[in-house]
Amino acid sequence: MKFKKLSINNFRGVKKLEIDGLKNVNIILGKNNSSKTSILEAIFLLVGSLNPEILLRINQFRKLSFNEQDDFRLVFNNLKFDENIIIEGNQDADTHKILEIRPTSQNKNFTQNKKTINAEDLKELDFDSHPDDLSINQLTFLSKYKEKHSKEKTVESKLLFRNGQFNSEIGNIRTALSERAVFLTQSLDMSVNLEKELEDLIVSKQIDLVIEALNIVDENIKDITFGRNRLIYIDVGMTRMIPINLMGDGVRRMLVVILSIYNAKGGIVVIDEIENGIYFSTLNKLWRSILVTANKCNTQVFITTHNYETIKSLKECLSNLDSSFDDTNLFKENIKVFTIRKLNDGNHKSYPFNYSELENAINEDLELR
Repeated sequence: MKFKKLSINNFRGVKKLEIDGLKNVNIILGKNNSSKTSILEAIFLLVGSLNPEILLRINQFRKLSFNEQDDFRLVFNNLKFDENIIIEGNQDADTHKILEIRPTSQNKNFTQNKKTINAEDLKELDFDSHPDDLSINQLTFLSKYKEKHSKEKTVESKLLFRNGQFNSEIGNIRTALSERAVFLTQSLDMSVNLEKELEDLIVSKQIDLVIEALNIVDENIKDITFGRNRLIYIDVGMTRMIPINLMGDGVRRMLVVILSIYNAKGGIVVIDEIENGIYFSTLNKLWRSILVTANKCNTQVFITTHNYETIKSLKECLSNLDSSFDDTNLFKENIKVFTIRKLNDGNHKSYPFNYSELENAINEDLELR
């Protein structure tokens, strides 16, 4: 499923946000603390809504950890359980996917609300009508999906904290709409198993597709394989192959991006702060690789950045597409930039820019973030 519209409510720092007119490659632009990463997390949760353990994973991406049940608040807007989290993605009017996360209380004996009140408890007056203990130790995930010419279906899953540990209960996924999403964090440390992804392509004899994409970055790359101790080696035309670790973090990051897009064919890849670890002079080539690979693999990509130079490099990449591309207009039509801003009422708003609008804004030196 490729999303054309996204709606996020009550998740992390996002009280309410709608993004309409999504394309194949979408760039989420905004200043620091504009909830760009939260948008990527919401997309990741929505695509993987049948697996409640993803909630633990996105906290791990931020180097956070759930140590007690009250940590469930970390994913709710303003750290409050007042409203459910609702994330919706629409492909069209008749095809959509919705994730609703409800905070609930649950224990083994279903006696949590029973309470014995002694006279001693009444000595201290309390003028608050709210119960003293609203112990939220379970999140219920309702994954709702509807395809054209079919009824809406709902799969219920649960994430429960009890006795110091988490337990998940995954609903019936046999009849569910399931896609694949890959989350690439700023550091990539926990995002993807590079060796496993590369091995799958080598075994399936599809590594040439990756080399073709990497040639946009470095035309000297001839081959990629494994050496001693499972170290990745790259052939750049010298007498010996070079370990990827000697080629710099930029090459490794670009390889991870390209591999992820290939391995998520028909699914979604989200990339946080794409410019991290990439030299500005290489960004133009990286954009080309992403555009070509995403189009070839039918993968929808969401990318965040707060760097104006990164957006300028995108504009330059699109402006300078040469005759080696079959249809330059196709790439320009399949990309969209969205500036995210927080309003005074606490809601967020997206401001879309197609290629022509992006080009004009940069030429006029307008502030896009």
